Amino acid sequence: MNKVFDVSRTGNPFVDQGLYCISYLVAKRLEDLTQEDFRNVLDKYNIAFLNKNLKSFTMVFGTNNPLYQNAYKPNNEKIYTSYLLELIDGISTSGYDYCEICGENYDFDIDTAWQNVCQKHKLNYKERKYVGRDTFPLIGSIGNDAQALPGASKIQNVCPKCLFAVNFIPLSTSLLKGKLTCYESTSEEMLYGLISHNVKQNQARISAGEKEILGKKEGTAKIFESFLDIMRDMKDANLPDYEAVYIWNFSNSGTGADCSIIEIPNRSLKFLCKLSRKSEELKREFLNLMQNDKGNRLLDALLESKDSSLLYPYKKYTGVSVHLYEIYQTEIVGRSEKALSFAKTVALELKDGKNLKEIEKLKSSDIFKGLANRNRVRKLIVEMILDGEAGFDDYAELFNPSGKYLYNPLIQDYDPIMYYIYNSEAEVKE
Repeated sequence: MNKVFDVSRTGNPFVDQGLYCISYLVAKRLEDLTQEDFRNVLDKYNIAFLNKNLKSFTMVFGTNNPLYQNAYKPNNEKIYTSYLLELIDGISTSGYDYCEICGENYDFDIDTAWQNVCQKHKLNYKERKYVGRDTFPLIGSIGNDAQALPGASKIQNVCPKCLFAVNFIPLSTSLLKGKLTCYESTSEEMLYGLISHNVKQNQARISAGEKEILGKKEGTAKIFESFLDIMRDMKDANLPDYEAVYIWNFSNSGTGADCSIIEIPNRSLKFLCKLSRKSEELKREFLNLMQNDKGNRLLDALLESKDSSLLYPYKKYTGVSVHLYEIYQTEIVGRSEKALSFAKTVALELKDGKNLKEIEKLKSSDIFKGLANRNRVRKLIVEMILDGEAGFDDYAELFNPSGKYLYNPLIQDYDPIMYYIYNSEAEVKE
């Protein structure tokens, strides 16, 4: 019988990741999912076979799960499927137990369900079955309470719907910094987009005979390529100021179980959204820069809303394109277009009328390391103000954006001028 039950976001990233994966696979909204949909998705996509052939499965559940127990060979997939069906049959909206994951009441006992599986497959029922990290990522149990959600002296109360949903994490996850990802977001559209993108990518890999998921040996660039693809197709390019994405970066395998949360802040999302609607060439430039950044310096700068040295000239490298540089400066660093325009004007004044040899001498990434050249720029700006070519507000916009007029510019405040010395054209003296 198809029992009536509610499906909605739980606030738990592991469960929501699985629910959105199911939602995508059956092409239904989350709130429209039924118990029959849960059954159909098992049959149509053969989840037991997929999970057995995804290396991410053991990172999510370890090797004590029925799907990998050596004692159950060669019937692992059948036993695992029976376990999932028991979970589906146990879903209801009433009961005396309270799920500590989704907050709903339920009437289900995982030990009874496991006894049913053992009886069906003539397995030796040895000891009571508890909810542990072989059934839910990073959750503690009576036997092991050292994980992120410790059970301590009692097992966690987890309903069968939540236990079922997390089995779809392996198909919907990706790798970032060598660990798995689960997403949270204030945007329903973005959350669904990120998870469904992962599912499509992983399905394609499975069809090609691969067991590795999205992101394996591909670096952070592959994850951000997903963001750009999704944002390009979003209906509204103007993200609200409160919107953010949180990536739960975790591993549940072996003794190295671990979890950290990476925030993609609003400012970074707006930068990515703006970039997603630019040319393919510009997007590829950004992704290549990220791909070649083995130390994740650009990623760290992006997440912390800071400038990055990777954007700037160094020796024979002239820095990123002007278009990419200016989008990053305005959206991430927070420099105004007026400030960048003035920095470019100062750079052109420094180069104006000089011959090629003199201009090449100016092109140095540490030109403003010495006080002499910084004083030279300040003197030039004073002359421009006295000549009416600039105003004090131009100086303040570049060096004092917070309005603190007595602020003494730091070396990095001259970086935009250094960038435009390399990347702007001036009259050259013959």
